Amino acid sequence: MEKKRKRKVFTRKDWETLFPKEVQQADFMARIRPKVQEKIKSQQEEQKIGDKIEKKVLAALEDLKNKRKIRDYFWSKKLSYADLIGIDFLFIYVDDVYRVCSFSVTGRNWVRKHMEKHPEIPVIAVRLNEGKQSIQEKILALEKKI
Repeated sequence: MEKKRKRKVFTRKDWETLFPKEVQQADFMARIRPKVQEKIKSQQEEQKIGDKIEKKVLAALEDLKNKRKIRDYFWSKKLSYADLIGIDFLFIYVDDVYRVCSFSVTGRNWVRKHMEKHPEIPVIAVRLNEGKQSIQEKILALEKKI
């Protein structure tokens, strides 16, 4: 007769032991998410402009990928961990080895504020009427700064 094994029920303490960094990130996200959502509600108009700018950058990244100037890219979702630490996009390029470059996008009036909040994340300023070529040049310039 075969014994049935009981499945271990994992407690929070088990998770903290096994995945301390991930638990810490999840706690951080749970604490900050309501504050960020409230701030977003109060800045509806700026959000619309920011969304338009991000879509322009997304189109520029897609074009760079199609031209094989970058390998791939990633657009962080709103309120994701990457977004909360200041990363809007990252792209992968090859320079003898694969390299990853993360950056933030904002309007020129908010660059200083962005850099104060997240000094380790490069920022590019994009205007609403800026062309794709100009945006691509700013993105490719980030490769040289790394």
